[in-house]
Formats: sequence, structure tokens, C-alpha cells
Amino acid sequence: MQESEDNGAKQKRISWAKLLSRVFALDMNNCDHCGGPMKAISAVIKQEVVVKILTHLGLPARAPPIAPSKIPRQEDFWDQSTPQYDEFSQLN
Repeated sequence: MQESEDNGAKQKRISWAKLLSRVFALDMNNCDHCGGPMKAISAVIKQEVVVKILTHLGLPARAPPIAPSKIPRQEDFWDQSTPQYDEFSQLN
């Protein structure tokens, strides 16, 4: 009885190909050209190597600059001119 509970508690690992398929809608299991199966053979994690590869391919090696937020400042919600009072105003 304990074994069946333990097996149910273990989560199944999802392959990198299935994760990429979910996130980017890419079929990473089969080659686009020949239809054969694909597998990961390496991962490039050193920044200088990534920069060399991207530069060689003519792609930008730096991320675009972060744009400033477009949220208006609190003061922008109020009219900065002299208040206009009408005949119904409570102020005298």
C-alpha cells in the first residue's frame, strides 16, 4: 500500500523539447529538414562564447535597453492651474 502512494507522489519530469514546445510552439523532437529525431548535444553558457556566436551570425549580442516606465506621475493627474470655483462651491 505504501509503494503505490509513493509512486503517485513522484512527479514525472518533462523533457526540454516538450517544455520548448509548450512555451515557444516549436517542435524540438524532429528536424525540420529531414524529419529525424533531434537531441541536445551541448549548452553554451559562457558569455564570451555566446557573444562570438551571435556576432558571427550577425545578431545583436546585447539585449535592447530597458525603456522607462510609462506610468504617469501622481502630480500629472491634477490640474496645476488656479482652481476655478463656480456658484455652487462651498468655499467663500
